[in-house]
Amino acid sequence: PRLVRYGEVPPAVLYELLEYGMSQGMMFTASTREHTDYPEGEYKDSQEKGLVYNHAYSIIGVHAFEDGAKTVKIRNNWGRTEWTGPFSGTDSAAWTDARKAEVDFMNRDDGIVVMLIEDFHHYYNSCTFFVSDSTKDDPKLAMFHDPECFRKDTEYRKREHGITLW
Repeated sequence: PRLVRYGEVPPAVLYELLEYGMSQGMMFTASTREHTDYPEGEYKDSQEKGLVYNHAYSIIGVHAFEDGAKTVKIRNNWGRTEWTGPFSGTDSAAWTDARKAEVDFMNRDDGIVVMLIEDFHHYYNSCTFFVSDSTKDDPKLAMFHDPECFRKDTEYRKREHGITLW
């Protein structure tokens, strides 16, 4: 199954899905939009912020800071070309030594970046996840086997999967 465009999955819900899935050993990837899919002027904005259009990234972690900032840690599989927006290595206002330690962040040109879930939601258009068949017995992970779970309403998720995750 594939979550295609998060429009129906708000940033807070996406964060919960990533957090729960990753805590259960699931793997996630994300892709940026094709340059022609950006609204007027945003393609240039995404490039200036270090994102490669129509490119796959690995999601390697999520973290919620005490002040409520929810972040996604991703890796450009090229090992270079990094995000320069909020929470990037160049955003000294976002990074205290304590925050860096919380997410094991090092400002290196290695393709690993941290970004706010809202920015991730804005600049990436698809998120693909990988889940094994053995997870069908877990009520929450079973939802990842049901693509309709992300397109339907809360009542569907509750009725079909017993889930009130969001």
